[in-house]
Amino acid sequence: MAVPRPLIITSDSVLMDDLLRLAAAAGVEVQVAHDLESARRSWRQAPLVVVDMVNARGVAGVLSRREGVLLVSCEADPDAWRLAVSIGAEHVACLPDAERWLIGRLAEGGEGPSREGRVMTVTGAVGGAGASTLAAALALAAARHERVLLIDGDSGGGGLDLVLGAEQQQGARWPDLSQAQGRINAGSLASALPCSDGVFVLSAARDGQVDIDPAVLQAVIESGVRGFDMVIVDVPVRSHHLSAVLAMSASCLVLVPNHTRAVVAARHMLTSIIDPWADVVLRADPRGLSETVVAGALQRPIAASIPWHRALSSRADDGESPRGHDAFTRSCENLLRLVASPVRRAA
Repeated sequence: MAVPRPLIITSDSVLMDDLLRLAAAAGVEVQVAHDLESARRSWRQAPLVVVDMVNARGVAGVLSRREGVLLVSCEADPDAWRLAVSIGAEHVACLPDAERWLIGRLAEGGEGPSREGRVMTVTGAVGGAGASTLAAALALAAARHERVLLIDGDSGGGGLDLVLGAEQQQGARWPDLSQAQGRINAGSLASALPCSDGVFVLSAARDGQVDIDPAVLQAVIESGVRGFDMVIVDVPVRSHHLSAVLAMSASCLVLVPNHTRAVVAARHMLTSIIDPWADVVLRADPRGLSETVVAGALQRPIAASIPWHRALSSRADDGESPRGHDAFTRSCENLLRLVASPVRRAA
């Protein structure tokens, strides 16, 4: 089923060109009507309507009142706000001064209603803990029921697309978004990214690596919140992006291997870097410390214990998806049910 598109109603060819240019800048496809009669069919379904002054004067007598109507003008008109009130328009946009505002509003209208997706941060207490494998497995588990975006927070890493087995797929990686500015349309982002087993992934690239711009990372996460049910961000504990990502997250998982050096590092990390609401996930090696010992050393409960096999990390490096490892997959599904709650942090 086609997604309804914003509707532009104007008989002014110059204004039409301006509005189409702004829609292109917003990354949004629009419907065009040159008069109210031709707009009638799309009037109710369009998520947003942009109408010029000439056509707005006839709306009240021809079309029913609705929300999401913008009145647009190329010059200040003393009657604009009176007319806006009479037809129930929510705003008057006077061009060119309101161009940036209108681009943002068109982007919102082109996305449709926000999904208000929840954000989850996944990090490891130490390098090599397996946080990327865990993040990918959680994304795969969530994608069985939800629309999921997986974000690689390490631009210098090997790439999360490799962990998903999607390294050969065409699509945007971080270098392709390095020049992005402002709001990122959620539909455009999804259509640009590789998708593996239902997981949309924004990954580092093996060629042309770039530093992730904090503003672009924030814009990507915000776009993910609007366009996806869940956004999972895999970010290294030593990354300077971690605090910003945590501030946008509803939950945080810290993967802690059950070995002495990792537990010592985790204790420092949990007291000095990560907020108290983070959940500790134990990477349980049969030869390592017990869950009771680790919980005592960290002075906090263990949210979940994940059975870990050496083959998981090595197979991930070879591009084999973590799906297929039954015990690990079941543990990830249970973990997802435990922590993926939009109110968990507040609790």
